[in-house]
Amino acid sequence: MKKFSYIVSLAILALVLAGVAGAASNPNVVHSACFGVQLSSKGDSKFDLNMHGKKRICIVGKAGAKGDAGAAGAKGNTGAAGPQGAKGAKGDPGVAGPRGYKGDKGDRGPAGPAQLESWSNCTATLCLDAPPEGPNGLDGSGGWGWDNSANAPVTTLTVGQAANLTVTVMEPNPDSTPASITLTYSSQDFSLDSTASDSTVGTDPFDRGGVETFSYPDGFHNNDKSVGFSFTPQNDTAEALVTATVQVDGQTASETFPVAITG
Repeated sequence: MKKFSYIVSLAILALVLAGVAGAASNPNVVHSACFGVQLSSKGDSKFDLNMHGKKRICIVGKAGAKGDAGAAGAKGNTGAAGPQGAKGAKGDPGVAGPRGYKGDKGDRGPAGPAQLESWSNCTATLCLDAPPEGPNGLDGSGGWGWDNSANAPVTTLTVGQAANLTVTVMEPNPDSTPASITLTYSSQDFSLDSTASDSTVGTDPFDRGGVETFSYPDGFHNNDKSVGFSFTPQNDTAEALVTATVQVDGQTASETFPVAITG
């Protein structure tokens, strides 16, 4: 009987040791239970399920199913900013883009102020003097006169207020040849009110207002001859023109005198 018990104990021990060896070679198993086995010196064995034996042997079972993933942990704090990197090399210029469409033509801007400068046409021995210029208007004796308050030539007239136009004829040599002065202007801009006492009004060659010819049968008899004419402005305009044309001994000279008219 004792011999049988001993054999059983050895068999159980062999089975247990085999299970331990298998568990050691298989990473997919874990320990599941332990018990104790005690062998006496007399050859009999005892199977102790309460693990009171001096030798503790564990039975290893297969690994269980993989568990669910745990919940995500809390977000960590933002790390400190790293040092600024070195400035990179300048890149190559990009390819030029296509030319854009031409825009629409803009509206025409307002007209600039009139220059109101006179212009003349002279010969070698006959000319008309320019409007006064320079300090106190001493550089000329023709045109619409000098504005003492503005210390400048007159450039603006007022509707309804008479103004004097001076025509100064310059000849290097005096003569007694008959002469004439023709004034050309727009009757929309002016009316001609008076003429020089020593002149004779000729016939309007165009048979309309705005052209008047004044004859001087005995000529001017002076190196310089100034003749005054009174005009009354009629309507607002940025530039009104009066042209004086002088004829003496087959020579012709002329000068145009512009002026602005305001209401």
